[in-house]
Amino acid sequence: PESFETLLLEDRRLSQFLKYLDKVIPGGLAQVWIALTADHGVAPLVESAQNIGIPAGRIDLRSLVSTINQNLIKKLGPCDPWIQSVKSLNIFVNRQCLERIAKPKDQVFDILYQEFIKIDGIAHIVFCDQDMLMQKFLPQDIAKRIDMSCVPKRSGTLILIPSPFWYEQGPPATHMTHYVYDRSVPVILWGNPFKSKMVALKMSILDLVPTLLYPLKILPPAQTEGAVRYELLK
Repeated sequence: PESFETLLLEDRRLSQFLKYLDKVIPGGLAQVWIALTADHGVAPLVESAQNIGIPAGRIDLRSLVSTINQNLIKKLGPCDPWIQSVKSLNIFVNRQCLERIAKPKDQVFDILYQEFIKIDGIAHIVFCDQDMLMQKFLPQDIAKRIDMSCVPKRSGTLILIPSPFWYEQGPPATHMTHYVYDRSVPVILWGNPFKSKMVALKMSILDLVPTLLYPLKILPPAQTEGAVRYELLK
């Protein structure tokens, strides 16, 4: 209900803004171009997914940390604690303990991997380490996105990738994965240069700026990564 109320309010605010532009800009809205999109999608509620037979759930990592720490003490030796914190499916392992342990790094990471992969709802595990060990287990499309997302010394030592329709315990629904429901957003372009039709194509948000600048005959910024989507232009 709160999301629905927000959507109605947003619609009214956009209406007010467009009416304002129509009044103050010479020639009105006929001289205006509008680009409307969103920063991310969202997963369905776990309960809604389960009601239609989709395997879904919430992963309560914080409640598991104590048990995992005890298991790691048995397998890797004393450390207080092995897992220092958990945030947004990032697992921050105690670096001091990692540095002084005598076992080879790949053995340590394999023990960590086995400890977390058995959690319900975890599909893959990435080690955000310079060696990027265990990345070979990832599907290619995930590996590419992890390369763009993993920041050593800032990201967790491990990044857990949930199964579809699973996410970390917290809000009723959220967005935190590479899955289509989290990454699909609408793009609406309105104004004189653009076609008056729905165009079905795979588009990156990075394409938005070059596509807007092309009919203005303006060179895109030097480090632009997107491309002009000519299919959207008249």
